[in-house]
Amino acid sequence: MIENRRKKSLIALSMVTPFIVVFATFFLYPLIEMVRMSFTDAPLIGDGNWVGFANYAKLLSDRLFITSLKNNGYFVLLTVVPTTVIALMIALAVSRLSGV
Repeated sequence: MIENRRKKSLIALSMVTPFIVVFATFFLYPLIEMVRMSFTDAPLIGDGNWVGFANYAKLLSDRLFITSLKNNGYFVLLTVVPTTVIALMIALAVSRLSGV
């Protein structure tokens, strides 16, 4: 019983391991590197100097960034919310018609 369980666990692990390796390689590593680089003044090529939160302070004080955040919020309110409401109404109508 224990041997069978161990064998199943080993098979499951061998099937999940390739996904974990690919996920770590193509998602986690770039994500961590991006966050690390956001705290530097790095050019496109080469290393940069550590500036800490200065980049974020500069970003949050930029009027264009604040305007773009407002525009994105407006866009979401005018597209995502109505689409979700319409989809919910259609789903409820189909549910009533089919008797599910």
